[in-house]
Amino acid sequence: MEFGEQLVSRFNQLVSSLGDVMPGVLTCVTLGLAASFLSENYGGPVMLYALLFGMAFNFLAEEGKCVAGVELTSNVILRVGVALLGVRITIDQVTGLGIVPVVMVVFAVTSTILLAGVLHACWALVVTRVCFPAVRSPSAGLLLPWPCRLYYPKMRKVKEEPS
Repeated sequence: MEFGEQLVSRFNQLVSSLGDVMPGVLTCVTLGLAASFLSENYGGPVMLYALLFGMAFNFLAEEGKCVAGVELTSNVILRVGVALLGVRITIDQVTGLGIVPVVMVVFAVTSTILLAGVLHACWALVVTRVCFPAVRSPSAGLLLPWPCRLYYPKMRKVKEEPS
């Protein structure tokens, strides 16, 4: 097949798959526009109207032509929208405050991750060496003291083989 035929074939596949999801996507877009319209003209938060419309039209997500489009909208499009909204808010806030908050956030996140790693290593050392020296489990450091006291006294101590 040449390039032109492959392109036409892929375009036809795209159009046929869009035909499956389009009714649900258009329904969700219509409900979003209706919620926005009501919010602008009658007052109230857009999210409240969107939730009320979502509750009223929930049956569309259960069966019928709209199921695939509603699933696509609720899984993919909504997540992308929320992520873009979060990125926009974060960039606006950071540029308004300057470089100092960026350095502070990077330092705080990095130090929190490093401190958690050090504390985990110390905790694993205490649990495996001090509390239960006979236990030779690699996951013993992840256990909490109270469940350890309940479980490990019932176990037999591991006998070391003579070398």
